Amino acid sequence: MSLAERLARLRTRLSLHPKEMAQKMGVTERVYRKYEKQEQVPGSDKIIRLLEDLKDINPTWLMLGEGEIFRSNVGTQWKYRNEEEEANALAGEIIMMLNDLDQNAMNDIRSVVSEKRKLQQMEYIICELQKKFKSENS
Repeated sequence: MSLAERLARLRTRLSLHPKEMAQKMGVTERVYRKYEKQEQVPGSDKIIRLLEDLKDINPTWLMLGEGEIFRSNVGTQWKYRNEEEEANALAGEIIMMLNDLDQNAMNDIRSVVSEKRKLQQMEYIICELQKKFKSENS
């Protein structure tokens, strides 16, 4: 998992809006969104500022993706999300990102999804044919 993905996951787990994470890092919301999209990498000063503000975050997890997100869940001020809440929040994030796309990008996404469905159907047919071939040759 990349640093961008860890920042997004952390923000989601803490129920924070990108603007709130941006404030904690001392950047604009626009810059923070670039971090999550891997269009820009935060400097060490921004990461340090975030870790100083969110003292319960495991720095090793944030920087390297190793260990648990939080140092402990005891006595923290944050409301942690369960899996369902996190899934709903991620779905909301996806919808927000899709709303920001232009029509050409949306058409590209539809095309990719359509191709993936076709590939899955082809994979299923191939598996069925392999089963049929094996049973006929047995």
